[in-house]
Amino acid sequence: MLSINVSSPDASATDTASPMERQVLEWLKSTRLFQNHGNSLELVAQFHIGEYLQQLDPRYTHPAWKTDFLLRVPTKSGRAVQIIIEYDGFEYHFNDHDKVHAGNFDQYMTESDVARQKALESYG
Repeated sequence: MLSINVSSPDASATDTASPMERQVLEWLKSTRLFQNHGNSLELVAQFHIGEYLQQLDPRYTHPAWKTDFLLRVPTKSGRAVQIIIEYDGFEYHFNDHDKVHAGNFDQYMTESDVARQKALESYG
């Protein structure tokens, strides 16, 4: 797990097999959130969510997944909001690509993505 200094993110922390991760990093850096609050944010590339969930719940039996990014945003209460950012490309997450659109994408998700999403959502 490589933590990226958000004020000057290092693209070398992203997955070299996924050029889109570097693009997502550039998109994130260009957002108003990063431009205004970059010094207080933490962005972790290739976050080992499976290992993290195993630490929270010893009964966790799902694969040792990694997510493209974990973004931690501090709040006024002192707790951080944790946001998972995943981008692997359209072709990896959907079946029947020619039928998918913004209004029905959830109906065409691959079986493994549905299982992964349900597992992750069960942990909040």
